[in-house]
Amino acid sequence: MKKIISWGLLIAISLTLVSCSNNANNSNKSNKEATTAVKKKTSSKKSKKKVAKKKTDSNKKEKAQADNQNQQQTADQNQQATQTDQTNTQQQQSNTNQQASSSNNGISYDENTLTGFVNKYGVSPALYKSQHYGMSAYEALKSTPDYMETFGEQQTESQMDRGILNKDGSPNNQYGYDDNNSDNNSYDSGDYDYENTDY
Repeated sequence: MKKIISWGLLIAISLTLVSCSNNANNSNKSNKEATTAVKKKTSSKKSKKKVAKKKTDSNKKEKAQADNQNQQQTADQNQQATQTDQTNTQQQQSNTNQQASSSNNGISYDENTLTGFVNKYGVSPALYKSQHYGMSAYEALKSTPDYMETFGEQQTESQMDRGILNKDGSPNNQYGYDDNNSDNNSYDSGDYDYENTDY
């Protein structure tokens, strides 16, 4: 906006000087003065442009320095976060290694789980009670929680409760089969005539 006004004034002054002069010398003088004024203004504009360019360049340099500082800070923060993560990972690995060494390379010996109990003693808790404490199979199964019994032990306990098996685990023989004489009994087909059927 200032450039337009200054150019407008410069042109108005130049035209005024040119139109008002009566003789050629005055006219030449005013042309020279106007030209000199224009050159001065042009040179001052160029120097202003140089100053503005220097300011822009310095602003760009300051911005680049600020960006570099921000990038450096971000890189430092990332590096600190990475170091923290590495430290945490090393601590977790050391904790895991300690747990693994206490449980012999991932094999659990925790007596509060069925797997750990079997790994430690070689038998299930119900069988251990039966072998070492003199309990009957039924007593051992009843005194052991379900989560510490094998699937087969759970089935056996259920069958004992329903009367299919005796309390010692032997079959109840509820259907009247005699295991001793089962080989002697054969299936009697009767007098049925299979050849004359419509089947």
